[in-house]
Amino acid sequence: MQARRVIIDTDPGIDDALALILAFRSPELKVEAITTVAGNVPLEDATRNALQVLEVLDLSEPPPVARGAAKPLTREPLAARHVHGEDGLGDIAGLLRADGSVRYPEPTLSPVSESAVEVILELLRENPDEISIIALGPLTNIALAFEADPGVFSQVKELIVMG
Repeated sequence: MQARRVIIDTDPGIDDALALILAFRSPELKVEAITTVAGNVPLEDATRNALQVLEVLDLSEPPPVARGAAKPLTREPLAARHVHGEDGLGDIAGLLRADGSVRYPEPTLSPVSESAVEVILELLRENPDEISIIALGPLTNIALAFEADPGVFSQVKELIVMG
């Protein structure tokens, strides 16, 4: 069985962090890229959280992580820190090891310079009808990619939405 090639578009709070971990552990999926979007947490936190998950997984070849939309298209951002904690991951930033060192330091991985929309469209352009998008958060990046180039976006194999 060939693994389904996917882009995961996400706003990693606790739920999406678990979804990312499961995706990387699944032989059924090949994660080509992670694109982040403001939602459960602001964009910078979402991006850091995606990178944090990759650090914990310690993959030999982590996929690119690209920053996406920092706010919704038509309303003010509304984070869910009351659910996901101040850092979006249940406040793991404050967890310490027995020796007092930080258990989850800031990630050393960095996002790519291209935007989420650029990464999405580039992957679709280079791999027509081969890439699925799994959208776990607000659909802002998806809307912006479609708006930027509907022809290329129509080459997505499938769009799977958690809604």
